[in-house]
Amino acid sequence: MTRLLVLPQKAKKALAALPPKAPAKKPLDQALEELKPAIELLLARGYTRAEVVEHLARQGIPAKLYHLKTLLATARAPGIEASGSAPAA
Repeated sequence: MTRLLVLPQKAKKALAALPPKAPAKKPLDQALEELKPAIELLLARGYTRAEVVEHLARQGIPAKLYHLKTLLATARAPGIEASGSAPAA
């Protein structure tokens, strides 16, 4: 019967001795969304999207050009063409 009490004590010590778990990596989309203001600022300062992608890669963020294109895309209202004019009726 004492054996049942010993095992939880060993387990308790073993669990307490575990090192802290490394923080989970954020999904790329979430990381880019958090960096969106900084990315927009770099683009406003004259950096190209390709240059921004290079800088992100140096920081360990494996973004591609299409990620930035998706991140920075603006939603268009229905019926509005890319030129900004309404379609001809």
